[in-house]
Amino acid sequence: MKRAVIAVTERGGSLAAFIAEKLNADLYLPEKYAKEKGLGEKKGIYPISGEFVPFVEGIFDRYRALIFVSAVGIAVRAIAGAVKSKLQDPAVVVVDEGGNFCVSLLSGHFGGANELAKEVAGLIGATPVITTATDVAGIKAPDDMARKLKLHIEKAGDLKKVNSCLLRGEKVVCAVGPDFPKKLIEDNLSVQIVELDTVPRDAKAAVFVTDYKIESPGIPHVVLRPKRIVLGIGCKKGADFHKLKSLMESFFLKLGLSVSGVGKIATLDIKKDEKCILELSGYLGVPVDFFSVGELKKYESLFPGSCFVKEKIGVGSVARPAAFISSYKGEELGYISGGGFTLAAYRRVFHELD
Repeated sequence: MKRAVIAVTERGGSLAAFIAEKLNADLYLPEKYAKEKGLGEKKGIYPISGEFVPFVEGIFDRYRALIFVSAVGIAVRAIAGAVKSKLQDPAVVVVDEGGNFCVSLLSGHFGGANELAKEVAGLIGATPVITTATDVAGIKAPDDMARKLKLHIEKAGDLKKVNSCLLRGEKVVCAVGPDFPKKLIEDNLSVQIVELDTVPRDAKAAVFVTDYKIESPGIPHVVLRPKRIVLGIGCKKGADFHKLKSLMESFFLKLGLSVSGVGKIATLDIKKDEKCILELSGYLGVPVDFFSVGELKKYESLFPGSCFVKEKIGVGSVARPAAFISSYKGEELGYISGGGFTLAAYRRVFHELD
């Protein structure tokens, strides 16, 4: 998703145009100003039509960041009706028309508004204004780490409590699962790092980074999912989505894994129009890697295969080799077949978080 720069006056238009150009962002200008300057037909430049507040509400969810060149009050009133939660809202930054200050207004951590305010300030020689409590105190917070490392926040309800413990200087630990680089945690979170099942009794809050399901430690905690699980799928033509979803959930429950840890689905390219796979992709909010028969055949000998399946499609196994390739030859966590489906769960090899 792109970023958008919004100006509400002619004076702010020039500064907004400069910022939009530097950030490769869409630019929104007052309709009259855009027409007078002949900008309305240029790619990436759009007129603000109709009432301002409904207009902003209409584009709010289309961008990962909104930068207002205006007074803070104008931006606050414009976005007030569209705000949902810190995990869903785009970053919102406000720049005054004189280019003196860049204010991080909304989604400072997870949305990235704090970093964006610093970036824009650097472009125009302004002062970034960051008011997030943990940033002011120089503390690295879990929601900021989640954004930087592209981790999914599964249990966000305790986020405020965990950050409050950090601010009070209480003992907060990060329990890290297997095969996740602990150095990344050390660089991005102001806490003690422990193994997954060794949360100290005197800890006041905890952050978990793991693919596995977590039992409540009885203290405020946040669960961050690396989303490094690849789910390989083989299925009959016209298979039912609800049956696939149910099998996946029981499969993951048996493995002790969280479905929230799935980062990709992998399958054969002839399944690119298979409704149940596309529906599961939408349900999980993850992309699908499609592989040709030729690509799967390169690794076919590594896995048990079905002569019947090979006769039908040209390769004896789909779920395992597809997940193997998509996970960069990762670790198999489990395999199951039944009801016209085969599922394979693989943990993606860590190179860099992508």
